[in-house]
Amino acid sequence: MAIRAYKPTDLYDTALDVVEFENLTRRRFIIGAGGLLGAAALAACGAPGANAPTAVPTGPARTIAGVLGNSYTLSAPPQRLHASGGTDMDNALALGVVPASIELYGDSQLRADQRAAATATAIRFTEGPNFEQLAAARPDFILTGWGDELYQRRMAEIAPTVFIDSTKPWREIVRQVAQPLFRDAEAEQVIRNLEQRFADFKARFANRQGQTPCLLYLAAEGTISLLTRESSVGGLLTELGFAPIAKTGDLYGENIALESLPTEATGDFLIVLVDTWRISDPNEAIPASVQSFLDTPVVKQLPAAAGGTFVFPADGNVVYYLSALSIPIFVDQLASLLA
Repeated sequence: MAIRAYKPTDLYDTALDVVEFENLTRRRFIIGAGGLLGAAALAACGAPGANAPTAVPTGPARTIAGVLGNSYTLSAPPQRLHASGGTDMDNALALGVVPASIELYGDSQLRADQRAAATATAIRFTEGPNFEQLAAARPDFILTGWGDELYQRRMAEIAPTVFIDSTKPWREIVRQVAQPLFRDAEAEQVIRNLEQRFADFKARFANRQGQTPCLLYLAAEGTISLLTRESSVGGLLTELGFAPIAKTGDLYGENIALESLPTEATGDFLIVLVDTWRISDPNEAIPASVQSFLDTPVVKQLPAAAGGTFVFPADGNVVYYLSALSIPIFVDQLASLLA
């Protein structure tokens, strides 16, 4: 069967139906699995240009768990949020909140669906975190979805800091983010919108309901990962009506050798996510290194490939790390590929 892939120009044309506000945004960020686990919630507030809320939500004060094993009590949303992880910013944006400052990894840029965050102060993580620039941005609340304990403690010295565990179910994360934002009603609307999108997808592709996807992730350095049913995107595929991915194991997937694919990569059709953030020519629908992989006899003869091979565009991290802002992108792209 022919291999289907998005053209790069298709990537940013997806319409999102999350909580409406001007200039929805999103960015790519590497999320680490380390750090303190168990902190329950995040917070933010700010408006384009002014770094202040256009309307301050009200409600009962709420207590938020911090990265130091402490807690913070908020009587109103913070005014100058700093978001240090991609899903952190995304979920705040999906709720209608724009951070005052953001952390960007290396030379990565905001994507078209993240353009509201262009008003935020960008702090670059290059050789390491820039705590001096972070302090100069004067955040009054920090949310982070990555980093080790030392990194998070350094942030907590600058402003109250909370950690979001990106391995949690997406609904739980959205509600955690909403609590300190005083955006509980908006969170429930976001969840209802996404659930309706899932229902629409299942109705449109009733003929594929119950099929088992096989999900590969190709990193720029040539590493092949087989994503599991426990991964965030594996769980989302199940919500879309597909059978659970056959492979079980690590939430972030498991590296696999090319020669092991025939026995490990099983399913009714093949989805390929590509980490093209580091690949030199982002204008290729399928980068040359990825096409070379797809052309190998081993991959061509995979049982799952017989049911169709669907290649997602740059950058595959959009769907590798899911958020309330990126889930609609994944669903719409998959629908276009399967159509």
